[in-house]
Amino acid sequence: LEAYSRPMDTVGMDIYPTPWTDRAFVPYAVDELLGVAQGRLAHVLECEVFSSRADDWKKFSDQQRADLLRSELWTIYGHGADGLLLWGFSRDDSFSLTDGEFNARVLACRDTSHLMRMLGLAKLRRTPAQVALLLDPDAYLRTGALDGGSLSGGSALDGECHGLHAAVLAAGIPCDVVMAAQLATAVTRYRALILPASPLMDQATADRLTAFVSAGGTLITVAPFAIANRWGEPSLTVPACGLNELFPINLAGVLPALGGIPTIAFAEHGAGRSAAIAGAVGNAYLGGGAPGLPQVLAGILARGQVLPALRLTCAGAVPPDAALLASTGAGGNRLLVVAAQGDRAGATRTATSVAVEIPGAMPHAVFVCPPTAISDGVVRSGPRSLPATPVAGGCRLELGTVTSALPVLLCGTSTPLLGLEMPARVKVGSPVSVVVTCYNPSAAAMAVSVELRATGATAAATAVRIPAYGQAAVPLTFTPTAATPRLCVTAVLRSGASETVAVPVDLAVE
Repeated sequence: LEAYSRPMDTVGMDIYPTPWTDRAFVPYAVDELLGVAQGRLAHVLECEVFSSRADDWKKFSDQQRADLLRSELWTIYGHGADGLLLWGFSRDDSFSLTDGEFNARVLACRDTSHLMRMLGLAKLRRTPAQVALLLDPDAYLRTGALDGGSLSGGSALDGECHGLHAAVLAAGIPCDVVMAAQLATAVTRYRALILPASPLMDQATADRLTAFVSAGGTLITVAPFAIANRWGEPSLTVPACGLNELFPINLAGVLPALGGIPTIAFAEHGAGRSAAIAGAVGNAYLGGGAPGLPQVLAGILARGQVLPALRLTCAGAVPPDAALLASTGAGGNRLLVVAAQGDRAGATRTATSVAVEIPGAMPHAVFVCPPTAISDGVVRSGPRSLPATPVAGGCRLELGTVTSALPVLLCGTSTPLLGLEMPARVKVGSPVSVVVTCYNPSAAAMAVSVELRATGATAAATAVRIPAYGQAAVPLTFTPTAATPRLCVTAVLRSGASETVAVPVDLAVE
């Protein structure tokens, strides 16, 4: 990916989770895409659609596959991808989103696309990461040649990389994934570098790493580190190429073990610092061991003034992925994306009692955007207001249960938002009562008009005034004229020349 994309202005990658990939795969792949792109446009050119035709996903229900897809889509955008090309509409292979039927995965795509427009995703970007995990393709070649089966050789090294990356994210710290060939620029872009299981070393790389630490950077390595040259010949000193002076294991302070983490040798070098983890921890973390790894990494990084962008807590051992985007212009909006992840042929892992603390100014308003759902015969779509609790240096959001993906908008000043609520089953010729909740996440009152749109029917526009950072519930009605198993209904809010379209809902007309 890195070598092929060097002369290109846009970097693209396919991302296909399989039953063999761990829960960290999609966040890891997108962060590799962003790390290779280094500020260029980053597009996911294909993604998994969890087709009912594919053997990998046949055991899941339509709703479970939709949850996996929604989680994947929001994870891709939450980690900063600029675009996504979704293949699989009425194809004749196992990568078909639909064969013409309206299924839960089509609904997930429709919900996601409408929410992205309403939330202004095009104006939000991920804050540049201060940490990068460095991959060495030579190490993959060497360990792959020695591969003796699953989770040995190359696959074990890959698991180390995924696990270290997942632990950094669990600490609430964004982390790019870059290639060894990018080291010359990486040492100028990042405040910390992590080298998980990088057994091969050369003098030029060692000199750059030493200079990086001397200039104030933080270098974290995981054994085996620098034990051989580029041809795999064992080194007489470990770490090789003079790095034994950077990691004086016998002289460095040893950090206390925490949560199954092996011994960590820590040393300060002027303004910089180095930390060597004595044993492999990435695969252990992914497997449920080494639960203290995120805290250990956060503690080391904090010594180099690399602090979390958020803090997530939840019940259970496996946290969902969490990422934060921020407005590129005026307004100060932020978008938190929390997404449950699948794991080795498993459905998304539901997380309960999810809470997130986000440093920075208190938002004027917060809106959570759950998937469109039916409850007690009523179908609801779109954002809902969510209280934020002030905490030291930021705010706390109580999100509860996350089954798939949950976008949360923290508003400075935003364009209007719409929510819909109406009966899920109605009768021909009977008026249908609809409640359109209009939110005004801005500092000025708004005079707007709201109307319904439904197949074969449009309700007259209603004028509404919404106070600053307020909301208004607008009751509207329409009458369906024909029976149908799926009547699509939405609402449109107009403010001057701009309009906001609600996330549609589907009614059964009898």
